[in-house]
Amino acid sequence: MDKAIFTSIAKYNKELKLDEHRRVYAQLSEAYRKVGLVDDAIRIGQRGLEIFPSYLACREALGKALYKRGDIEQAAEQLEPVARIVKDNLVVKKLLGKIYIAQEQLEDARHQLEMVSARDTIDFEARSLLISLRQRIAGEEQLVEIDEQSASVAEPSGEPELPVVDLDQVDVFEHQEYVKATDQALGDLDHVEGHLDQIAQRMAQDEVLDPRLKLEKIERRIETAAEARANQVEIKAAAHLAQIHMELSLLDEAIITSRKLIQDDPDNDEIRQMLARFEELLVAKERECERLENLDDLTDAFQQA
Repeated sequence: MDKAIFTSIAKYNKELKLDEHRRVYAQLSEAYRKVGLVDDAIRIGQRGLEIFPSYLACREALGKALYKRGDIEQAAEQLEPVARIVKDNLVVKKLLGKIYIAQEQLEDARHQLEMVSARDTIDFEARSLLISLRQRIAGEEQLVEIDEQSASVAEPSGEPELPVVDLDQVDVFEHQEYVKATDQALGDLDHVEGHLDQIAQRMAQDEVLDPRLKLEKIERRIETAAEARANQVEIKAAAHLAQIHMELSLLDEAIITSRKLIQDDPDNDEIRQMLARFEELLVAKERECERLENLDDLTDAFQQA
């Protein structure tokens, strides 16, 4: 890890101790986030916005830190104003796309990722997210269609009821009225038979003369969709596990770098405080890895979530 980032942290903190109205909160928050001190990044970002409410760079830095901590709703609240005002900020738009995916706002996510992919054709992460998102939206639309088909098989609707003739009242009809009522009833029956013929033809065209065959087809499609969903869960679980290992590696590197800086500058309390926080984070991440003993346990946790 670059020593310059630790030097920058010490520099910005020193500036703020001299004058808290210096506009370096965004830079300091970003630096804290990059070295893994997310809580410090959030604290600095929030303080910067208290002093400078229209400080967009600080709002962006705070949103990124909140997202890294997993507070996606609060992150969206900070990042959305930035995206509205700075329309060419593709980093923020891509991050909002990820947030909207996590919030199941799929159309909003697609809108953000499409803008990123259109303006930055070599952003392969955004392109990959967009392709996966489009497939997911198409799959959910297919499931809706399956549900509608299931309902139409289980509970047919729209068919006219058979006419009912009250025989107790027939004997009071005049002969002409009786004939008229009979003709009307027969006409209604002809209409019903014609409607039933149309249903039979439609079922024959769909090759579903036996509703059980159609239900079996629907069940197979549901199973296919469920398998695709399970694969997505496994991929997310593996990505989460990889993220934890990457964070452990970064923390190890940060601790080594901090110790070297302390050797060069033993009286630097700011670096010592950072080292202590790095060591606390390392212990917490190692415990998290212990809880997630294997990929199956992690996958179960994602499925329950």
